Amino acid sequence: MTNPSNHGEGSQPNGSGPSPVRGRREQLLRVDRLYGITLFAIGVFATINMMLASTERVLVMTIAHFYEQYGLGDYVRPEGLAAIEWAGIILHPLNYAIWLYFSVRRWRAKKFTAWFALMGALLAWIISSLLMAAAVIAHPGLIDAMVQQGFPPAATTAP
Repeated sequence: MTNPSNHGEGSQPNGSGPSPVRGRREQLLRVDRLYGITLFAIGVFATINMMLASTERVLVMTIAHFYEQYGLGDYVRPEGLAAIEWAGIILHPLNYAIWLYFSVRRWRAKKFTAWFALMGALLAWIISSLLMAAAVIAHPGLIDAMVQQGFPPAATTAP
């Protein structure tokens, strides 16, 4: 018969040594930390790439390509692209820093955190999508062409 005082305390049946449950949790926390650190390290490079992708030069090149694709003639740069660029340059590292800050706090509290890096990546993708949408919206002629021809434009076939 086992000692009733040992039930629910998480110790070995003989009362010595660490709990198998506690040891398993610590092992999972180490794995979580390893995944989290790896994902956040990758996130540094992803953040830099997303910041570069939101620069005015890249936005102009992308929208100019859309103009060519839709046969809209020469590209005319609208006002407001600089604001979109600054939003990307500020929001992407801010997003990274916030998720990293809360991850470090949770790691110190011995809580699972690797999923924070994934949520940060998802939010970064949403930010990039919204910035590109804002750049497209700044070009009313492009939006009209997209509505009329569809997105992407319908392929034309030569006779």
